[in-house]
Amino acid sequence: GQRAHEKKMSWNERLQAELQGREPHQVTKLVLDHCPCEGGAVEGINEKFSNLKILCLNGISLSSLRGFPALPSLKKLELADNRLSSGLEKVAACTQLESLNLANNKIRDAEALQPLASLTKLRSLALESNPVADEDTLKDKMFRLLPDLIYLDDVDRDGNPRESESEDDDEEEDEEGSEYESEGEEAPTTSATGRRMGAAGAAAEEEEDDDD
Repeated sequence: GQRAHEKKMSWNERLQAELQGREPHQVTKLVLDHCPCEGGAVEGINEKFSNLKILCLNGISLSSLRGFPALPSLKKLELADNRLSSGLEKVAACTQLESLNLANNKIRDAEALQPLASLTKLRSLALESNPVADEDTLKDKMFRLLPDLIYLDDVDRDGNPRESESEDDDEEEDEEGSEYESEGEEAPTTSATGRRMGAAGAAAEEEEDDDD
């Protein structure tokens, strides 16, 4: 079907197809998963994407973040299944980031993660299937480095798993499903989620209100 055809597009063709004729500043969500980038770096995504909130670059053969833009509105960044080992200061320049997925990359030590300390709004970080994930002290280090972090690999600092959301949006991750992960940004969606999660969700919602 259409998905299979998309995967054969070049990086630039896929980017143009996702833009659908819009100007970069009109785009709030961009999904380029599984389209190999050229030269191991992100081309064509730049500071002009000033209103981009969600950027999905999973499995694009990304080996370097050189030239990665500082995106002032970005809240969710997916970089799983790539070959990144360093350069996270580029990610740290996206200061509004709340959710960062770096699962299954080549990050070897906690030192490489140090730049993320400046992401004061980061609530969710995924590092599983990186060499660094084998470090026994990683969890303590990351919750110290990021005091406001709530979930590391979908588990909180007390070892409690995140409420499961996978039933709905496992398959449709790049359609609409995952938008509500940005903590309480869209109240109607959040309350629907809360209802689905039952009492735990409601309790979490009350806590969120206290934060404000």
